[in-house]
Amino acid sequence: MKRKTILLTFIFLLISLQLLLLSHENYLKIIKAIPQGRLNFIYNHEIVLVFSEEMKELGRNRDISNYIKIKPFLKGKFEWRGNKSLVFRTEKFKYSTEYTVTVKKGLSSINNRILKKDYTFKFQTPRVLPVKIKTAKKEYFFRKPLNKDNRMIFM
Repeated sequence: MKRKTILLTFIFLLISLQLLLLSHENYLKIIKAIPQGRLNFIYNHEIVLVFSEEMKELGRNRDISNYIKIKPFLKGKFEWRGNKSLVFRTEKFKYSTEYTVTVKKGLSSINNRILKKDYTFKFQTPRVLPVKIKTAKKEYFFRKPLNKDNRMIFM
């Protein structure tokens, strides 16, 4: 009975270890992308990507703009913050617009871990709604109505 318990415990530990090793993902991931969803305000005009792995050596620059596509097109500049965060800065987002950002598969970290599939996210800038202008009656502005010659009568 004691041998059976030890054997079952050993098998359980082996299976747990194997699951732990298999669950350790050996590929590049994007762990955060900002902004996402519908925006109520635009605080700054940036798109931020945070990677799970170091993407560049500190003190050096790396251009990965050919792996990133933003629709509709935005004029701007990529810059690194540290070695895991990439920021796209633009002068301004258009209002009432949905942007789609895609990071293409095949992008690799400095440890040669590769993004397995395209990563896509969307965000919508605040809507600009037309203002309805309601006209007021002439009597609201003048105490006396206008005469036939469209002149105001003063008393």
